Amino acid sequence: MDTYRAIWEDNHSKFDSGKLAEERFLDAYEEAVRAARLPVVDLACGTGSNSRYLVEKGKRVLACDYSATALKLLRGYVPEADVMCFDMTKPFPLSGACTDLVVCDMGLHFFDEAVTFSILGELKRVLAEGGHLVLRVNAMESLCREEIVEERGKHFYHFREGLDMRFFDRKDIAYFFSDWKLLDCKRDEMRRYREPRKIWRLLLER
Repeated sequence: MDTYRAIWEDNHSKFDSGKLAEERFLDAYEEAVRAARLPVVDLACGTGSNSRYLVEKGKRVLACDYSATALKLLRGYVPEADVMCFDMTKPFPLSGACTDLVVCDMGLHFFDEAVTFSILGELKRVLAEGGHLVLRVNAMESLCREEIVEERGKHFYHFREGLDMRFFDRKDIAYFFSDWKLLDCKRDEMRRYREPRKIWRLLLER
């Protein structure tokens, strides 16, 4: 098992509380959720908070993650969702234009620039024309410099726990999503973790 996968398997085993977090950030994008007619892809789904929300909205959901542990837990929490385990740094095992809504919540900021653009290319491939991508990513304001081991690129850092993470400012948003139609871009605060985290939430159109 590679180191990155081992970290995620351990994190999901260690921090599972026995219930899903009550998060409803997708309420902000209710229109995009309502408009989805194809199965919704919940990419980097974790244990399924957003998958449950989407199922409750009457959507078919394909929950995708790198962690088999996360998907095993998700099956218990959201049995209505289909699941698929794959590495999003490689070509997705999904057909082109198979969805009109992808949710990638706190899953895109772990990669270097080349891999990030590769993932965004795959997202464009699997989204139908006019489909939507909903994202949350780290904001620069949430960077804890005391935990940094090494800076590996602009706003991209290696941390003591073994993970790499990117932190976005407004210029980074413009740079990485320059060939998407940006419908909404807001700074927000997430309370999923032990400490509140400053994040960006985005709605983009293919």
